[in-house]
Amino acid sequence: DSAARMSRPPPAVPTHVEMTCSSSESLIIRWRSYTTIESCEPLGCEVGYARHIDRISITSSSLQPPAGQAGAPQQDTLTKLVLRASLRNRYDQPQPWPALRLDLSDLSDTVVIRKVLLPEDYLPKGQTQRPFEPGAELNIAVPIQVNGPQVNGFQLHKFFP
Repeated sequence: DSAARMSRPPPAVPTHVEMTCSSSESLIIRWRSYTTIESCEPLGCEVGYARHIDRISITSSSLQPPAGQAGAPQQDTLTKLVLRASLRNRYDQPQPWPALRLDLSDLSDTVVIRKVLLPEDYLPKGQTQRPFEPGAELNIAVPIQVNGPQVNGFQLHKFFP
């Protein structure tokens, strides 16, 4: 009978979730409290890491010419720079790696170039497959090429895409 089939939870869903839910709101709350990688895998779903961007800090950053090179433009208006930064996960759980937004400004402090760096742009190969562990700190050095306006300053922001 179809009523009996509908009231039974699918085999991969823990029965205590179905039995303790009395409203859709409590279903969401209770389902999240019981969702783990183990209980989610049979359903084909995925449990992501916590995302607390406010708990990821950029502890230092600099934008300078590569070692041994002056900051003057090379090859017409092409300028080569290196973005160096330190990122720290201050959350007590692993998190995904953030994307970084680099705003380059001119002498009047107007943003003239904006670059987005995804984790695969600044992490060593293979590290994008692992989370940003709690308490971990990472130092990065990313080559940046600027074609066009003279850059006088920068700001570095983090976000989750």
